[in-house]
Amino acid sequence: MTPAEFTLRTAGVEYHHRGAFFSELYLFASLCLERGVTRIIESGVYHGVSTRVFRAIWPGQVSSIEFRPEQVPPDLEPDLIVGDGCVIVPLIVEDFSSERVGVFLDGPKGAGAVLLREWCFTQPQVRVVAQHDSPRGAGELMHSYDERFRQEIGDDLDARIDPNLRSQYVNGCPGMGVWVRA
Repeated sequence: MTPAEFTLRTAGVEYHHRGAFFSELYLFASLCLERGVTRIIESGVYHGVSTRVFRAIWPGQVSSIEFRPEQVPPDLEPDLIVGDGCVIVPLIVEDFSSERVGVFLDGPKGAGAVLLREWCFTQPQVRVVAQHDSPRGAGELMHSYDERFRQEIGDDLDARIDPNLRSQYVNGCPGMGVWVRA
Protein backbone atom coordinates (compact mmCIF):
# COMPACT_ATOMS: atom_id res chain seq x y z
CA MET A 1 0.00 0.00 0.00
CA THR A 2 1.37 3.38 -0.95
CA PRO A 3 1.16 6.41 1.36
CA ALA A 4 -1.37 7.93 -1.09
CA GLU A 5 -3.61 4.82 -0.89
CA PHE A 6 -3.34 4.86 2.90
CA THR A 7 -4.35 8.52 3.02
CA LEU A 8 -7.29 7.95 0.70
CA ARG A 9 -8.60 4.96 2.67
CA THR A 10 -8.23 6.71 6.03
CA ALA A 11 -9.53 10.12 4.97
CA GLY A 12 -12.60 9.77 7.21
CA VAL A 13 -10.61 8.87 10.33
CA GLU A 14 -10.25 11.77 12.74
CA TYR A 15 -7.16 12.02 14.91
CA HIS A 16 -7.70 12.19 18.69
CA HIS A 17 -5.15 13.45 21.17
CA ARG A 18 -2.88 10.70 22.52
CA GLY A 19 -3.68 8.35 19.65
CA ALA A 20 -1.07 6.75 17.42
CA PHE A 21 -0.08 9.04 14.56
CA PHE A 22 -1.12 8.06 11.02
CA SER A 23 2.55 7.62 10.11
CA GLU A 24 2.99 5.08 12.91
CA LEU A 25 -0.02 3.08 11.79
CA TYR A 26 1.17 3.18 8.18
CA LEU A 27 4.63 1.98 9.21
CA PHE A 28 3.21 -0.97 11.14
CA ALA A 29 0.66 -1.94 8.48
CA SER A 30 3.24 -1.69 5.70
CA LEU A 31 5.60 -4.03 7.48
CA CYS A 32 2.72 -6.42 8.20
CA LEU A 33 1.80 -6.49 4.51
CA GLU A 34 5.45 -7.00 3.56
CA ARG A 35 5.72 -9.96 5.97
CA GLY A 36 2.47 -11.61 4.84
CA VAL A 37 0.56 -11.01 8.08
CA THR A 38 -3.03 -12.28 7.93
CA ARG A 39 -4.28 -11.11 11.35
CA ILE A 40 -3.62 -8.00 13.41
CA ILE A 41 -4.01 -8.02 17.18
CA GLU A 42 -4.33 -4.54 18.61
CA SER A 43 -3.98 -4.03 22.35
CA GLY A 44 -5.09 -0.59 23.50
CA VAL A 45 -7.99 1.12 21.71
CA TYR A 46 -8.70 4.30 23.74
CA HIS A 47 -10.45 6.73 21.33
CA GLY A 48 -10.15 4.27 18.43
CA VAL A 49 -7.82 6.02 15.98
CA SER A 50 -5.80 2.86 15.33
CA THR A 51 -8.90 0.66 15.30
CA ARG A 52 -10.59 2.83 12.68
CA VAL A 53 -7.43 2.98 10.57
CA PHE A 54 -6.97 -0.80 10.69
CA ARG A 55 -10.62 -1.33 9.73
CA ALA A 56 -10.18 1.06 6.79
CA ILE A 57 -6.98 -0.41 5.38
CA TRP A 58 -6.49 -3.97 6.54
CA PRO A 59 -7.53 -6.79 4.18
CA GLY A 60 -7.41 -9.45 6.91
CA GLN A 61 -8.85 -9.86 10.39
CA VAL A 62 -8.30 -7.44 13.29
CA SER A 63 -8.77 -8.29 16.97
CA SER A 64 -8.99 -5.18 19.21
CA ILE A 65 -8.50 -5.32 22.98
CA GLU A 66 -9.13 -2.59 25.57
CA PHE A 67 -8.75 -2.72 29.35
CA ARG A 68 -11.07 0.25 30.01
CA PRO A 69 -14.10 -0.10 27.74
CA GLU A 70 -15.74 3.06 29.12
CA GLN A 71 -13.18 5.05 27.07
CA VAL A 72 -14.09 3.38 23.79
CA PRO A 73 -16.51 5.13 21.40
CA PRO A 74 -19.84 3.25 21.11
CA ASP A 75 -19.39 2.46 17.41
CA LEU A 76 -16.32 0.34 18.24
CA GLU A 77 -17.83 -1.60 21.13
CA PRO A 78 -19.50 -4.47 19.23
CA ASP A 79 -16.20 -5.96 18.06
CA LEU A 80 -14.17 -5.08 21.14
CA ILE A 81 -12.52 -7.66 23.38
CA VAL A 82 -12.53 -6.29 26.93
CA GLY A 83 -9.68 -7.18 29.24
CA ASP A 84 -5.99 -6.96 30.03
CA GLY A 85 -3.81 -7.13 26.92
CA CYS A 86 -1.08 -8.91 28.91
CA VAL A 87 -3.51 -11.79 29.40
CA ILE A 88 -5.59 -11.66 26.22
CA VAL A 89 -2.89 -11.10 23.58
CA PRO A 90 -1.16 -14.43 24.40
CA LEU A 91 -4.50 -16.26 24.31
CA ILE A 92 -5.35 -14.85 20.89
CA VAL A 93 -1.85 -15.40 19.50
CA GLU A 94 -1.98 -19.03 20.61
CA ASP A 95 -5.46 -19.45 19.06
CA PHE A 96 -4.13 -18.35 15.69
CA SER A 97 -1.10 -20.62 15.46
CA SER A 98 -1.79 -21.35 11.78
CA GLU A 99 -1.85 -17.65 10.80
CA ARG A 100 0.81 -14.99 10.37
CA VAL A 101 0.20 -12.46 13.13
CA GLY A 102 1.08 -8.79 13.63
CA VAL A 103 0.72 -7.31 17.13
CA PHE A 104 0.21 -3.59 17.77
CA LEU A 105 0.83 -2.73 21.44
CA ASP A 106 -0.55 0.58 22.66
CA GLY A 107 -1.42 -0.81 26.08
CA PRO A 108 0.14 -2.08 28.27
CA LYS A 109 2.89 0.52 28.52
CA GLY A 110 6.45 0.39 29.79
CA ALA A 111 7.88 -2.83 31.17
CA GLY A 112 4.62 -4.71 30.62
CA ALA A 113 4.74 -3.86 26.91
CA VAL A 114 8.38 -4.91 26.65
CA LEU A 115 7.66 -8.28 28.28
CA LEU A 116 4.64 -8.85 26.06
CA ARG A 117 6.60 -7.87 22.94
CA GLU A 118 9.39 -10.27 23.87
CA TRP A 119 6.89 -13.06 24.57
CA CYS A 120 5.28 -12.50 21.16
CA PHE A 121 8.53 -13.39 19.44
CA THR A 122 8.65 -16.74 21.23
CA GLN A 123 5.64 -17.63 19.07
CA PRO A 124 6.53 -18.61 15.48
CA GLN A 125 3.30 -17.20 14.02
CA VAL A 126 4.14 -13.64 15.16
CA ARG A 127 5.88 -11.78 12.33
CA VAL A 128 5.67 -8.11 13.35
CA VAL A 129 5.29 -6.34 16.70
CA ALA A 130 4.90 -2.58 17.13
CA GLN A 131 5.22 -0.97 20.55
CA HIS A 132 3.75 2.52 20.82
CA ASP A 133 5.40 4.92 23.27
CA SER A 134 8.71 3.16 22.82
CA PRO A 135 12.00 5.07 22.81
CA ARG A 136 14.52 4.49 20.04
CA GLY A 137 17.41 2.10 20.50
CA ALA A 138 15.69 -1.03 21.83
CA GLY A 139 16.69 -3.24 18.89
CA GLU A 140 13.77 -2.27 16.66
CA LEU A 141 13.99 -2.64 12.88
CA MET A 142 12.46 0.81 12.41
CA HIS A 143 11.22 3.62 14.58
CA SER A 144 8.60 6.24 13.79
CA TYR A 145 11.13 8.98 14.60
CA ASP A 146 13.79 7.64 12.23
CA GLU A 147 14.81 10.75 10.30
CA ARG A 148 14.60 9.17 6.85
CA PHE A 149 11.10 7.79 7.50
CA ARG A 150 9.91 11.17 8.84
CA GLN A 151 11.28 13.03 5.81
CA GLU A 152 10.16 10.59 3.12
CA ILE A 153 6.74 9.55 4.42
CA GLY A 154 5.89 10.32 8.04
CA ASP A 155 5.58 14.09 7.98
CA ASP A 156 3.25 13.98 4.96
CA LEU A 157 1.00 11.32 6.51
CA ASP A 158 0.71 13.32 9.73
CA ALA A 159 0.03 16.66 8.00
CA ARG A 160 -3.72 16.32 8.63
CA ILE A 161 -3.22 16.15 12.41
CA ASP A 162 -3.79 19.51 14.07
CA PRO A 163 -0.37 21.24 14.17
CA ASN A 164 -0.88 22.15 17.84
CA LEU A 165 -1.24 18.46 18.72
CA ARG A 166 1.57 17.38 16.40
CA SER A 167 3.98 19.93 17.82
CA GLN A 168 3.56 18.51 21.33
CA TYR A 169 5.23 15.30 20.19
CA VAL A 170 8.09 16.40 17.96
CA ASN A 171 10.82 14.22 19.43
CA GLY A 172 9.22 14.73 22.83
CA CYS A 173 7.10 11.59 22.70
CA PRO A 174 8.89 8.26 22.51
CA GLY A 175 7.17 7.33 19.24
CA MET A 176 6.81 3.75 18.06
CA GLY A 177 9.31 0.98 17.48
CA VAL A 178 8.64 -1.95 15.16
CA TRP A 179 10.30 -5.34 15.44
CA VAL A 180 10.06 -8.08 12.80
CA ARG A 181 10.88 -11.74 12.68
CA ALA A 182 14.00 -12.31 10.60
